[in-house]
Amino acid sequence: LHRIRHTNLTAYDHQDLPFDQLVELLNPTRSMARHPLFQVMLTVENNPAPSPGLVGMTASVRPIDIPVAKFDLTLSYTDRDPRTGQAATGSIEYATDLFDRESVETLATRLIRILEAVTAHPEQPIGDIDLLSAEERHQLLTTWNNTAAPVPDATLPDLFQAQAVRTPDNIAIIFQNTQLTYAELNTRANQLAHHLISTGTGPEDIIALALPRGIDMI
Repeated sequence: LHRIRHTNLTAYDHQDLPFDQLVELLNPTRSMARHPLFQVMLTVENNPAPSPGLVGMTASVRPIDIPVAKFDLTLSYTDRDPRTGQAATGSIEYATDLFDRESVETLATRLIRILEAVTAHPEQPIGDIDLLSAEERHQLLTTWNNTAAPVPDATLPDLFQAQAVRTPDNIAIIFQNTQLTYAELNTRANQLAHHLISTGTGPEDIIALALPRGIDMI
């Protein structure tokens, strides 16, 4: 938090640099799909709200909704106004072709979680902050990973042999410009197995392989 604060305050030393000059110096790659310099903007409004002084009239500023997002994401924060007692507020403007409402709401929730964590313990690294709620963690680790399935009591060669019987003509392996079906790979494996048997090799014997990556190794 201290490092980010120092970086941001130091950047104010260059706030008078004309934007056009910045673009000219950086000369970024242009694209019609995105802003050339950045896609995410954060604005902090900590100045008193303007009050139009019109003689003989009472006036106030009203925001106008513009149904177009200038950037992929724009996060706006308005500080608390001590004169009026208005609470601090925040909003997120987003491009609907990139984000949906649920994703942005999740982003906002996690952003608040980060802010609460760094203000409570400014010395902790960002990477140590837990972004997930208990429900999200359960969904990731349990709900979405509930992939338990019965495993047959068989060896790998037995499982491969059964697959070769079920789908002999399906492609089993591809390497560069060569491919083998399950039947072809099974034939090669059996040939090698019978050769090893002929040399007296049996179960639990260790066989050393000195082969480059390729179909022969499989």
